[in-house]
Amino acid sequence: MTPRHRWVEWFFFLVALAILFFFSRQQLFYDPGSFWHTVTGDLLRQDGLIYRDPFTYTQEGREWIPHQWLGEILMSLAHERMGLDGLLWLTILLLASLFGWMAGRFSRQGFHPLFIALLLALGYGAMCYHFHARPHLATMLLLGASFAVLIDVEAERQRLGWLWLLAPLFALWVNLHGGVLGGMATFGLAGIGWGAFWLIGWPGPLKSGRDVFMLAFIGLISAATVFFNPYGLDLLRMWQEILRQDLPTIITEHRPLDWTEPEGIMVLCMGGLHLFFLLGVRGQKPRITWLLPIVWFILAILRIRNGPLFAVTAMLAWADLLPHTLWMRWLARRSDLILIPDVPPPPGTPPWEPAKQGWRGWFLQRSWLLLWPLPWLMPGLLMGYLHLDREHWPLDLLEPLRKECAQPQSVIFNEDLYGGFLIYHVRGKKIFIDDRCELHGNDLLMDYVDAFRHQERVGPWFEGWVKKYGINLALVRTTSTFGVYLHAHPDWEVVELTRGGDAQKRATLFRRKAQRPIEHIAKGWEESYPARGEAARPAND
Repeated sequence: MTPRHRWVEWFFFLVALAILFFFSRQQLFYDPGSFWHTVTGDLLRQDGLIYRDPFTYTQEGREWIPHQWLGEILMSLAHERMGLDGLLWLTILLLASLFGWMAGRFSRQGFHPLFIALLLALGYGAMCYHFHARPHLATMLLLGASFAVLIDVEAERQRLGWLWLLAPLFALWVNLHGGVLGGMATFGLAGIGWGAFWLIGWPGPLKSGRDVFMLAFIGLISAATVFFNPYGLDLLRMWQEILRQDLPTIITEHRPLDWTEPEGIMVLCMGGLHLFFLLGVRGQKPRITWLLPIVWFILAILRIRNGPLFAVTAMLAWADLLPHTLWMRWLARRSDLILIPDVPPPPGTPPWEPAKQGWRGWFLQRSWLLLWPLPWLMPGLLMGYLHLDREHWPLDLLEPLRKECAQPQSVIFNEDLYGGFLIYHVRGKKIFIDDRCELHGNDLLMDYVDAFRHQERVGPWFEGWVKKYGINLALVRTTSTFGVYLHAHPDWEVVELTRGGDAQKRATLFRRKAQRPIEHIAKGWEESYPARGEAARPAND
């Protein structure tokens, strides 16, 4: 790597760091998972492996394992040192590293910094809506790392033996996030494509039957890493449970792409650009790694949460693809926004030599990684910068919340948005529901969503839950179906509510009045919904 490329990485690393710090630090904590993942990490470090749900009274004793356990422990360690500021720095350093590294790949392919800035800005716009302080960020980084290995091998910048790096990478990834299945599928599709090219005689990284055998063996070892975890087959069963859930009807980030939303527009723009770039390839067969982002684009259309993964694969593919297009060759002749590099010489070193050379200078070339330990070496200088959004989270209700929850026999109902918030801020208090869909199952989730979406159905469902669990507190959004219902209910009174800001984000803490017996509350509930979980299914809106 030349000094110019090192400065490009440094520059874009710092720019991404500044943008995330000054403009996105509150957004990074808009997801309740940031809170309960941290508490889960604390419990893992304190008590060891978890096999039963520790947070809810509705699923108390039900089998549940923290399938992102390693990421949660890392979050716990960062939080122990610096509180939520530790999670902030861990998140923005990881994301800034991703963008700095991708900028370096563009620079090594001859791209001008202005052109790099344009492409990364487009990618940032297609990814930032899913930037949250959660273990899923590891999937963005590790998918990029694994896909870069595939690109370099297919481009013959590295020998086929470089693919052995994927096995330990997948072994780490398995314990960080379930997105490893997407990484393995990407590797599998690349291997199938390379094998097909070899069979029909097209150029590719496979040159002989020995190469085919090596690729298959690496793929087998990589797939076997799913068992490299402390939970064994239980982890696979948990992933299967998540995949079985009807998540698009429940969770916003699992819904199909909406082209009217900003994130949908950005993903569609990147998808259209990728197809446009592919049309510019002339005089050679397209590489498999140039085509794989199309798969991720389709997955992003089906579920918007895959949009950032499509953006990562597309940008990495562009760095390799664009110098081979008519459009970039035309641009190279008329400006210095891109300098088409010379064709690299064919590899002549044994498979292990590129890895040896890479590891020897890898950290020196990316000297910006030296900034990673600074927040934990000097926590006093970098703490106090995170302030949670008081409109998004009911921070003004913390004191009455803790006071009411400390009362004997108190049982709190909460909306799913506030589940992680309560787990973190009122530790030890069991909650009604959170965003762990694999735990709550379709029945409770569908019943909850039915009540949340339809005002006329709140009463029967809510009163049934009050009777079953003895609920006497409620934390809900003021304007939600639950909030409207409780405001008008004579059995419930307002303890405290947030004020100011966006009315749609205000929260109210309710307390059930003590003078009325609880047994009469659910009158009519069983008559209205005799087949619980069947007659009150939410519409697919």
